[in-house]
Amino acid sequence: MSLNDVVSLQEDFADLPVGLQTDWPLTAEGEYHVVPRSLGPWWFATISGGWGDRASGNFRVLEENGRHIVAHGQAALQSGPPMLVRGNRFWGDYAFEMEVRPLSFEGNCGLIVRYQNSRCYVAVRITRGQLALLHREHGSEKFLASCGYAFDVDRYYKLRVECVGSQITVFMDGTKMFVGEEPKYALGKVGFFAQIPAYFAAARVTTSAAGNAAFVARQSAWHAEEKALQDALPKPKLWKKIATPGFGTDRNLRFGDLNGDGKLEVVVSQRQDLMHTDYPQLNCLTAMDLDGNVLWQIGEPTTLLPVAMSDNCVQVYDINGDGCDEVIFCKDLAIHIADGKTGRILKSAPNPRAPVSRVNGGRPYERILGDALLICNLTGGPRAQNIITKDRYANVWALDADLNVLWRVECVPGHFPTAYDIDGDGCDEVMAGYAMIDQDGKLLWELPLERHQDAVIVGPFDLDHPDELLVALAAEDDGFVVATAKGEILAQHRMGHMQKVVAANVCHDRPGLEYTTITFWGHPGLVAVFDARGRLLHSFQLTPYASELLPINWTADGREFLFYSGHPTDGGLIDGYGHRCVLLPDDGHPTYCYTALDITGDGRDELVVWDKESIWIYRVDAALPAGKQYRPIRSPGYNESNYKGFYSLPHWE
Repeated sequence: MSLNDVVSLQEDFADLPVGLQTDWPLTAEGEYHVVPRSLGPWWFATISGGWGDRASGNFRVLEENGRHIVAHGQAALQSGPPMLVRGNRFWGDYAFEMEVRPLSFEGNCGLIVRYQNSRCYVAVRITRGQLALLHREHGSEKFLASCGYAFDVDRYYKLRVECVGSQITVFMDGTKMFVGEEPKYALGKVGFFAQIPAYFAAARVTTSAAGNAAFVARQSAWHAEEKALQDALPKPKLWKKIATPGFGTDRNLRFGDLNGDGKLEVVVSQRQDLMHTDYPQLNCLTAMDLDGNVLWQIGEPTTLLPVAMSDNCVQVYDINGDGCDEVIFCKDLAIHIADGKTGRILKSAPNPRAPVSRVNGGRPYERILGDALLICNLTGGPRAQNIITKDRYANVWALDADLNVLWRVECVPGHFPTAYDIDGDGCDEVMAGYAMIDQDGKLLWELPLERHQDAVIVGPFDLDHPDELLVALAAEDDGFVVATAKGEILAQHRMGHMQKVVAANVCHDRPGLEYTTITFWGHPGLVAVFDARGRLLHSFQLTPYASELLPINWTADGREFLFYSGHPTDGGLIDGYGHRCVLLPDDGHPTYCYTALDITGDGRDELVVWDKESIWIYRVDAALPAGKQYRPIRSPGYNESNYKGFYSLPHWE
């Protein structure tokens, strides 16, 4: 069998212009916005904020001796390593060749085969004095084979990696160096990586006729599954197109019934950053109906907006019980409640004063700007009338409906708290970061985790034990965690910087709910699916950026999907296996931001996509099925955040 029968990839970088570089901001923008990260057809598969401190981009195209090469131009030892990836997840047996020139030996560089995601792959690694074959699986590395070699920075080395079944053979400059066995990763893409300055040139992937036929069969089977799902499911139909000229925003819309007419309106919020991205201040709120009529405006809009990398501190909720939602927001170092119909300020109070913080950075402002708002019920009354606010990383405060401070708790509160009555006394407890706080501000317990929490949900997620409450957390570099409502950890998986968690029935061939998570920092876009007790079911990767993973009731028949993004080819509605089940049309709609909610009241979710110029809304292009309707119990829609965890519990009406 020859691995040279079929050329699967031939790349000399000639189609990429000299100077092209991976120069997008290495920031949190891609946590909840669609930010394609590529160098031509190559994915930039890893990310670290520290890399951006050294240069405008990690990889760039250069000309050298009449040909184009890709240069990695900096030392990037944190996280990662920086890598570019290309190919097909269904490739199996193949040979990958590329020329590599290390320009330093203060770190390593090399090639990747059998890429599953940027934490799981096989690498051929060049270091000072050694060539090695390694198996990488999340935080662990295993040497499969190695040999000594005196590498030189003044020349290229032509590496060839042959993958046949579990056997991986490495050649350099035509000489066989070693053979290793790696049975776990049978398929995967290819790529190259560097922690150090290095040059890369002339990539080529070839396979045998039999290997190509097997690849085509695997890919065709997957595409047939997707097509069958897409053909069987109703399509999205454009329903509303709303212009937001001069006052548009990023992923910071809020929906609510502002005038009590039973229909939802939208509040468009803008912000300015006072002290880098962690300390924003609202500059404008614009209320609109869904026909595009502006109802009122607070502040002054602008087109000069920063990239949002934290929440805008605003919620829409009927806190006074008059039948119309109010707009609750922080602006000018104060918290305000505005009448939803008119925008008239009903109540205001100064934001809480911040004590000296134990968190790095101290307190930049005597009064907090307001980092998030959560509506909850601390009093046990018939409806929620309390507000939780917080600073960035040190304190949470509880307020009453008149904006009086009830208590403060010092903790590492994470990005967005959640509330749930875990003890059945009629009052909510507040989960802020890893701290569970009683309604009176008493700390009940705190999970022994190191980093801050990025998303959390509390609820009866194990349908076999409906009386048991569970806490599921996207715990940043501490991974995915499932705990009891008493703070006992049941499961923990360190699979990267976990950014988002949702509990919903998205694996339609199995009963119960699944947790779906996704990563961002370091190794973005790794989707992992777990059962209700936190046992890993499987994982996959669709894009090298994150997703909000919004649960979607599309068919009203008990199946749920996840809104991955509004991108016409990379996004859409997926199931728990990564099938793209429903695609948005390629009709020029915005793709930067997305959300979903039941706007029309029929129980099914509308898909909302937007950028700073316009908002587009899509409906299900199908009638409701006959009989009982599936209307899942969701996380409260009036608590909105870019860091919100979601749950969707089965419910029929």
